[in-house]
Amino acid sequence: MFVDFYMRFSYFSFITSFTLITFVTLIVSAQKGAPALNVTKDKSQIFANNEVMHLFDFEERELHFNPIPIHWQKYVDHEVEGFPHFAYGELSKTHHLSGEYGFKLVSDGGSVGYQYSKGIIEAKPGNDFQITGYAYFENCVNSRVRIVCALTDRVGNIIEGSVQNSLDHSIDQTGPNGWTQINVYVPGNFPNARFITLSIWLLQEEKWRKSSERINNIYRKEVNAKVWFDDISICNYPESF
Repeated sequence: MFVDFYMRFSYFSFITSFTLITFVTLIVSAQKGAPALNVTKDKSQIFANNEVMHLFDFEERELHFNPIPIHWQKYVDHEVEGFPHFAYGELSKTHHLSGEYGFKLVSDGGSVGYQYSKGIIEAKPGNDFQITGYAYFENCVNSRVRIVCALTDRVGNIIEGSVQNSLDHSIDQTGPNGWTQINVYVPGNFPNARFITLSIWLLQEEKWRKSSERINNIYRKEVNAKVWFDDISICNYPESF
């Protein structure tokens, strides 16, 4: 009797195990033979995983005591009017989005710009870039701010067609925290790009207003116009979407 029970139990176990193994095998085979799902990420998904390549937060007092942030130079062109030598920029604690310092530009009745040195921030060819910065206005009714970005080759030459300007922002676009966000998008379809550079600008009306909008070539100058820039980030986006 015991032998008979043992043989029946063994047979039942064998059938159960065989059925389970067969079922699992069919599932695995089906998965292997099934076509892959075509999952396409949109830009918002990819941009959520962007890489911050560089952040200008202007917290440099532990590194130096110069009035100008490291690797920034004032724009000077004696053939271009409206950028006087007495307009200037400096690190300032008066207004800052984060930390203790911002980069203040003072117009003194003219326009002023500062450029970051070329050949420092590497740019992978084919990748796109998003630049985001913040500006705080003071006495800027008619003045505007702008960020300009460009790609350069390995020896520092600006690549034709790579220069991108932000919109000209005014004090009317200030957010609830008192700061204005500025964005620039730089497409990366330049195979010889090796570096990315940028510049920041405080512009009087004569520099930003289009010629078609001018009235009798009369411009309103703002002698006391000032702007603080802070937290300018350069983000690197994947090569393809």
